[in-house]
Amino acid sequence: MPGQAESALNAIRAVYAWEQPREPWLDGILDTLSGFVSLGEGATLAEWVVDDASNASLTWFGQRGGSHDYAAAAHGMQQAVPPSFIDRIGYAPGHLGPMMAPGSMAETADEPQHAMDVAARLLRETTGLADVLGASVAWRPRRGLWVAAPTRGALWTRAQVALLRHVMAHLRCALRLRNTAETAAEAVLDAGSGRILHAEGSAQASTARDRLRAQARSLDRARARAGAQDAEAAMRALTGLVQGTWTLVDAFESDGRHLVVARRNATLAPSAARLTRREREVALLAATGTSNKLIAYELGLAPSTVATHLQKAMRKLGVDTRVGLCRLMRQVWRRHA
Repeated sequence: MPGQAESALNAIRAVYAWEQPREPWLDGILDTLSGFVSLGEGATLAEWVVDDASNASLTWFGQRGGSHDYAAAAHGMQQAVPPSFIDRIGYAPGHLGPMMAPGSMAETADEPQHAMDVAARLLRETTGLADVLGASVAWRPRRGLWVAAPTRGALWTRAQVALLRHVMAHLRCALRLRNTAETAAEAVLDAGSGRILHAEGSAQASTARDRLRAQARSLDRARARAGAQDAEAAMRALTGLVQGTWTLVDAFESDGRHLVVARRNATLAPSAARLTRREREVALLAATGTSNKLIAYELGLAPSTVATHLQKAMRKLGVDTRVGLCRLMRQVWRRHA
């Protein structure tokens, strides 16, 4: 059985097979995620959509392991929780944590306690479980994916949470890439040498070409380290896959060369007029509960740069705390749904 870091690395590889049809793609992600997400009760992956009336529907649901039909339990709980709980999931770029426990999404969303008691009782009665740990990720308001680990009381370790946040960062990027309007290739590179074989659009600029070469070599090193079974090192090197400007996709082999395709990322959709593009991206990711270090990982920035962007965003929007900024950015995201 692969270790947790290797399972996470395999999950990232599955994430970047995003050009597959939807169901095989989601199946492949779940197969790899279950290797380190499950707490002994199986793991699930769901695709969800929230309509204008805050009604959520599951458009795809997969399960690996476990002794219960979690799809039935999920549909039942979906009917039991109030719309404000659905709003917190559907109108945020992402979230990670328990559903029912103190400090969970339920509590922080100011849910009516009786409504959450009904949902928790339903979970216990139908499955015998105590809670569900979950991680949601969205690329547009009201549509995204939810990874879940049913549990009888065990929690993810800090190492598991860190690995899952890395995978979810790449998954958010892959969700953007699946939007056909955003997938025009701007460059093709030889990963080993970093040589650009084809470039168009903004990838033609010299600064862009230098950055893409460095990212391509980073991707090649990650691939080599994974082959040497150094999964932790490979995970660290995979920063090159997620960038605020481009995503490098491990594409194909040709004449013995390892080639990658660079595709330009769209920015996160909602906007706040006073913020720059980068300040907006950083603030929206902070609203998912992501630390500065992991925001830096996802956007290819230094943590100190992330902190600077957050301070500028707070000053421009007239808020004094990170909590206030996150609350405001969730409202911005929802208004642009």
